[in-house]
Amino acid sequence: MTERGTVTPDRATPSPSLPLASIPNTWAIRAPATPKMVVSIVLVGVLTDIVLHTGLATLSCFATLSIVAAQLLRSGRLENAISKLLVLSSLAFSVWSVLRTSAWLIALDMIVASALLLAGSSFSCSAAPWTTSIPEFLRRSCAVVSHGVRSGAFLFSGVKAPRRGAITPILRGFMLALPLLLILGALLASADAVFASFFDVNIDGSMTLFHLFGFTMGCLAMATLLRVASAAQEPKAAQGHRTLRRVEMMMVLGLLDGLFGLWAVAQLLAMSSAGDHVLNTQGLTYAEYARTGFFQLLAVAGITISIVMIVRAELQHDDPESTRWFRRLVLVLLGLTLAIVVVSIQRLSLYEREFGWTSLRLVVHISAVGIGVLVVLLALSCTTRLGAGNWFPSAAAVVACLALLLINLMNPDDFVTRRNVQRAPTTNRAFDDSYLARLSDDAIPAAVGGLKSLSEPEREDLLRQLCLRPYSNPDWLHWNLSARNADAAIRSLQCSK
Repeated sequence: MTERGTVTPDRATPSPSLPLASIPNTWAIRAPATPKMVVSIVLVGVLTDIVLHTGLATLSCFATLSIVAAQLLRSGRLENAISKLLVLSSLAFSVWSVLRTSAWLIALDMIVASALLLAGSSFSCSAAPWTTSIPEFLRRSCAVVSHGVRSGAFLFSGVKAPRRGAITPILRGFMLALPLLLILGALLASADAVFASFFDVNIDGSMTLFHLFGFTMGCLAMATLLRVASAAQEPKAAQGHRTLRRVEMMMVLGLLDGLFGLWAVAQLLAMSSAGDHVLNTQGLTYAEYARTGFFQLLAVAGITISIVMIVRAELQHDDPESTRWFRRLVLVLLGLTLAIVVVSIQRLSLYEREFGWTSLRLVVHISAVGIGVLVVLLALSCTTRLGAGNWFPSAAAVVACLALLLINLMNPDDFVTRRNVQRAPTTNRAFDDSYLARLSDDAIPAAVGGLKSLSEPEREDLLRQLCLRPYSNPDWLHWNLSARNADAAIRSLQCSK
């Protein structure tokens, strides 16, 4: 066992004279695993196997991720407040596994919760995330993969290797005892049926492999988190040579400004009589024109954000004139990009007003607002000194997490159901009861509560769909608040089975 804070590979202790830069920075650890860590790794392996059998939208999933966060915090390897805050914030997403049942939403929550646990481990003794650039994030991701490959060895990193002379007598003794165990054990089993029953085990091969897979994956995941948290503080990545010159930057951003400006002119023409003529020749009304293309517009906005970040990273910063031109051109580009985002939100709103809501449209709507916020943040970061805006990637991650929290709080399936039930009496379009019935348990209470506001045919169709849904009494491992409320709502209908 080495002292806390020393840099060491899994088993061998490096020479004190060996410089840190010469140690493979993706493998070096400050301290090996402790017996308590090994126990926590095995515990998480058992719990992961349980989660694979119960599902993600269950109490067992939340309990497992909570224990993972607790074990990371009590390991003593998280040496700064930021890393502890990142680990604790993972609970804000894992808790939805007992509050929601929508499969896609729970999957996103688990991905974000896992990413926050990894981020907390990765920044256990390093600089704050908001000073980390995108290349640095990529380098850390590669380091996490390297630690994950060696996570199995971390289990035994604190165990001293026994001397060869101590292993030989153990092996010889086992080999001598093995035939005696087999002969005497067979005799005892033939003489006593109860004793023989201890060895009469029916093993389902496929199920055993499934249990072994879940246990192994859980152990490796927890070992990876602890190993990443134990990693030595790595040297800063070398600054690469910036290759983009002023003329090249001006050509890229200037041409994009011209393209986006032409698009803005098209929007003005679309609202004029000249635009009416163009739309009529293509057989489109303005409403049909406005309801199309919002996915493409959002893609354009997302790609533009990436382009600006790449140009900024590759631009040579030693020329003040390049800096001034970059700011001018990029602010125009981002201003036009923000206009694209606003138009896409407007088009999506028209589509929702005409055809109603779906969970996908709600998520896209919130994502569009989030992209607009990112455009504003990127514009602010570009007004700072070039090379000093490394806070934008972290800000983008925070915006994404807040957007997901907002989606969870809104409860998409419940929101969509309430909105569609409310608009049913005011629209000429047929009420889509089959879509509502296909939603998760999150939507059931709202659907049952909205039956009275529907017309008689619509009420009967939706009631028939709801009564076809099964309900059950799950054990505590499968417990979920949304599923419980859905069962109570279905039972209140008193469907004839």
